[in-house]
Amino acid sequence: MIKDQVAVIGVGCTKFGENFDRSFSDMVIDAVYEAYGDAGIDPKDIQAAWMGTSRPDLAGSVRLAAR
Repeated sequence: MIKDQVAVIGVGCTKFGENFDRSFSDMVIDAVYEAYGDAGIDPKDIQAAWMGTSRPDLAGSVRLAAR
């Protein structure tokens, strides 16, 4: 079990709104460096990372489930 071996130490996110001038990779990098700053660490200190996102190929679209 990993419940006592994992910790969230920093969080970052991209700017909300229209980011048409930024690539998906650019936005990920922005969020990652914000998380480093939030945690007060350097990239070399990371052992593992998790990234959550909605599917970038669906950006700007909405899918509704049929009822």
